[in-house]
Amino acid sequence: MTYPRPRSSSRLSESFQSRLNEYAFAATAAGVGVLALAQPAEGRIVLTKVHQVIGTNGVYNIDLNHDGIIDFLVMESGSIIFNGTRASNYLRVDPGLGNGVVGKIGKHNRHFAAALKQGSSISPARHFLDGNGFAKSMVGTWVSDLGFGPIGPWYNVTNRYLGLKFTINGKTHYGWARLPVQLPGNFLIDATVTGFAYETIPDKPIQAGQTGDGQMSLGQLALGAARGR
Repeated sequence: MTYPRPRSSSRLSESFQSRLNEYAFAATAAGVGVLALAQPAEGRIVLTKVHQVIGTNGVYNIDLNHDGIIDFLVMESGSIIFNGTRASNYLRVDPGLGNGVVGKIGKHNRHFAAALKQGSSISPARHFLDGNGFAKSMVGTWVSDLGFGPIGPWYNVTNRYLGLKFTINGKTHYGWARLPVQLPGNFLIDATVTGFAYETIPDKPIQAGQTGDGQMSLGQLALGAARGR
């Protein structure tokens, strides 16, 4: 009896080998993606959207990580001294103990919080005014027998940002708070907190206005690669 010759196991068709390689790549990439998605995120930006009008003699508490601890106060305070013919109204930010806000020290040792533009880096390289029991001025309007006028970097700005640093379990984190501020006259200050965010990785810089939108995780990139083969 004549038996058919066994096929050679040493060679595979080039087309079959190519398909096999593609399948192996896709399976490997998908496996990496599932594994990556199963791991806890190393870090992310936590965004809180709000719409809080401060108002005259009003105060807004910013709790960046929602742990029940107030990290910053944004407040407006006005005063009138009739016998001295002096009146004033100021918008200020007050960091909690151990926290800080990007800013500088101006004339007469006045502490000003910077009005950062979107995309500005908030990192250890910036100069922070630490919380030491004194609020940091953002903008003010005043009049007295010596003159009148607005003062501060937050005079009539749209969507500028406070650069913030604060601590979680003794470790430093960076964040921002967004405010449009307008001075329409008559000692009025229209200020609204419209959002704030922070980076969950200690000591990692953040950009003013950064939310992390559009950033893909390792798992998403791997799964995308597998689908695209």
